[in-house]
Amino acid sequence: MFEPLEETRQLYYNYANKVGFEAHIRNTNLDKHGRTPVNQSIQCNRDGYRTKKNPATQRSNTVSSEHCKARIYVKLDTKLGRWKLSKVELAHTHRCDSSLS
Repeated sequence: MFEPLEETRQLYYNYANKVGFEAHIRNTNLDKHGRTPVNQSIQCNRDGYRTKKNPATQRSNTVSSEHCKARIYVKLDTKLGRWKLSKVELAHTHRCDSSLS
């Protein structure tokens, strides 16, 4: 369990850096009043699909979509007021390289 949400994010960002991929916040759901986050998904930046409308560019520093499923889901335990990991998927669909992150 984690106290602030930022602590959870930083844990995954540090893990991503060591393993060799970039992570980003995919979505955040707020409570019914729209004020407080209640869950969040943090994923590998190679999630999703590349569409034909957006072909890969010729630049060498672009990140291509690989439909990577590596992610964590964190959820606020409202009784304890702490964040907990509710789902963890560590397998990537691409090669990770710590020298690039």
